[in-house]
This record gives sequence, C-alpha cells and structure tokens, in this order.
Amino acid sequence: MRETVMNIVLQGLKSICADSDIRLDSPGTATVLYGPGGLLDSIGIVALVAEIEQLVSRDLGRSVTLADDRSMSMKHSPFATVGALVDYILTLTGEKL
Repeated sequence: MRETVMNIVLQGLKSICADSDIRLDSPGTATVLYGPGGLLDSIGIVALVAEIEQLVSRDLGRSVTLADDRSMSMKHSPFATVGALVDYILTLTGEKL
C-alpha cells in the first residue's frame, strides 16, 4: 500500500508542479513540499491537497480529508515532505506504516 500511496502523492506533485512551472528533479520521500526550502507556497499546497484527495478517492476508493484541524495542529506537519504526507495518508486510511 505504501508504494501505491507514494505513487499517488508523486503523481499529484508532478501535476501541480507542471501546472505551476515548478522544476521537479527526482522527487522522493525527502522532497520538501512546504516550509523552508519547500517547492510549494500556500496556494500550491492547497492545490496539491485537493489533487491528492481526488486521486486517493479514485485510486483507493476511499475518501480522505488531508487539511483539517488534526493536520493543522500536529507538531510535525504532514505537508513538510513527501514522506510525511505518505505516512499521514496511510494513517488516515488505516494502513500500517
């Protein structure tokens, strides 16, 4: 399941970066999404969240809400890196990390 979710996140990220003319070199778990040195600004992260929620619904047949009170109040943001976002999605879908 981890690989499937990783592919969903990378697909969403590639789509957002292509639409925004953001250069994306070899994305992986350590790729910084948001925050210092991140690829995306606040509008970009919102677009990525919406894209990934749609992809999860389509590809996994599950509905997830990535941006809510829980995610916004976490000590370590689930939107900081690709790996953190993958882990968060796996948690929300009830899959083992």
